[in-house]
Amino acid sequence: MDVAIEKIDNVIDGVIEKMDGAIDVTEDSAIEKMDNAIDGAIEKMDGAIDVTEDSAIEKMDNAIDGAIEKMDGAIDVTEAIEKMDGAIDEDKVCQKLFFSLML
Repeated sequence: MDVAIEKIDNVIDGVIEKMDGAIDVTEDSAIEKMDNAIDGAIEKMDGAIDVTEDSAIEKMDNAIDGAIEKMDGAIDVTEAIEKMDGAIDEDKVCQKLFFSLML
């Protein structure tokens, strides 16, 4: 009877040890999987931030380029108006009108 009880105890102890080992492995595996998932999420967030920053910088560059082009266009128009104003000599136009009316 004592031998049977001892064998049962040994079997129970063996089962408990195996269960403890399985629990440890499962905990380690779960922790490792969580760490990997967290690392993956961080990498994806970093990648998204980089893409967003690059996109924002590119959009800012394009907006600046567009503003510069518009300013250049406005300067060209202003210069053309000034040249036209200089080309039209009001005194000469008035003289010609006066002389044509006198004739």
